[in-house]
Amino acid sequence: MTLRLLVLGNSHLAALSDGWRAHPGRWPGLSVRLVGAHDDLLLQTRIEGGHLIPATAAAAEAFRRLGGGEGVDLAEHDAIAIAGCLVGLTSAEAIWAAMRWPGLPSLEREADLATMAPVLVSLPAARAALVARLSQRLGIRLARHLRAGTDLPLWITSQPRTSAAALSRPGGGARILTAVQRAGDAPALSALFDEAAHLAAAAAGAGFVPQPAATIARHILTAPRFMLGANRLAQRPDLPQPPGDVMHANGAWGALMLDALADRLRPAVPAH
Repeated sequence: MTLRLLVLGNSHLAALSDGWRAHPGRWPGLSVRLVGAHDDLLLQTRIEGGHLIPATAAAAEAFRRLGGGEGVDLAEHDAIAIAGCLVGLTSAEAIWAAMRWPGLPSLEREADLATMAPVLVSLPAARAALVARLSQRLGIRLARHLRAGTDLPLWITSQPRTSAAALSRPGGGARILTAVQRAGDAPALSALFDEAAHLAAAAAGAGFVPQPAATIARHILTAPRFMLGANRLAQRPDLPQPPGDVMHANGAWGALMLDALADRLRPAVPAH
């Protein structure tokens, strides 16, 4: 029996595409169709007669260029995965920048809770704030959009965490991540993100697939070897990301995420 997986995604779809192409035969009994679009073009679609079809000219162009053709017959698939689409740890970074909650190592060392800049909240309040933030990200919105028109098993995969290389680069965009590391709060923030992402995905009718543990460095980062050589989502499959990119993963990362999806797909999909 061949299980047929449809993977929809934004720029982070390229990692899964590269992983799929680099390892023929790694997933026996699994077929994968990858359909990409930039920005929010995957939301500029509708499900009509069991087909996911573009609803705007821009979405139609993206479908033609990036694997969707004129539309996707959902009946030809056994499950759907959403790759990346802004469901990432950056949302948790914003929560940490604004809030602290009991159990954080940094809070235990705080001299005066009444005057510290971040707001002191309960752990459930911090979790709820992060769930609310994630619920507005593209991946969760897309899951709600799809769930309204299909009952296929549906997963949202975590967007890659920022490369650990960003911490050593001036202007690398890792100011909050560096502060989290120095405060000793990285393990707690990682756990909060994964928990909140599971909750946000479940509320949208989907499961959540966390970043593969083997690719994570220092709890909240991605090991650079899983980012080097990353490609863009483009009609040409080997167009590299710009030099210095620290946000996109490579095919080795994508293959491990496909492993994780395959592990979930087989128990969830009835034999046919």
